[in-house]
Amino acid sequence: GIVVLAGGHIVYEAYPRMHDYDRHIGWSVTKVFISTALAALEHQGKVKMDAAIETYVPELAASAWAGITVRHAINMASGIDCRDADGYQNTGTCIYRYEETLDLTAPHNPPTTALAHLRSMTRHRDQNTKYEYVSPNTYVSSLIIENVTGKPLHLALQDLLWDHIGAEADGLMMVNKKGEALAHSGLSARLRDIARFGQIFTQPNYIDVIGKGHLADLSSENGI
Repeated sequence: GIVVLAGGHIVYEAYPRMHDYDRHIGWSVTKVFISTALAALEHQGKVKMDAAIETYVPELAASAWAGITVRHAINMASGIDCRDADGYQNTGTCIYRYEETLDLTAPHNPPTTALAHLRSMTRHRDQNTKYEYVSPNTYVSSLIIENVTGKPLHLALQDLLWDHIGAEADGLMMVNKKGEALAHSGLSARLRDIARFGQIFTQPNYIDVIGKGHLADLSSENGI
């Protein structure tokens, strides 16, 4: 499907082989919703982007994640050695193991939890030295959101995002059998509501979710 907005109005939309009320699985587009929810908490004064991750996820204080800032994790510059590019189909990679702990890939290795796997990860470079696509960065960001709000991720996203954009339908978050959200890939939504979400960035005078300061930050030198 496709939706084109101009001046806050739909000027073109099409849904070949589907209906306008069907939901699209976001896969990695889900990551943008997680980072925006984190920015909303920053806007509310509940999260500092330059604070260390263990400030909000003390469960990771004795791991390689300790000392990495929220900003560098959400910018995909944590330096954590668990790159998606290492291969989702290779059962020996960290990224396969990560998705395996969330029941997204077929079981192959000895069972463990997502949190235990996060604790076992290592750094292979200093933070903020290189952009590397690492889905666990997003999962850690979702843990920050859950710990700060005291709510499961789907309810936190409803409070921080969905209730503000005038959504016409519920979004759906994929969870595993333990109730853990697939924060890096599991959001489904109608295309019009994804367009409404996009207006957080294009219509800040009407949808005050992340604040103009964050919009300026996005175009600053804070990213690598």
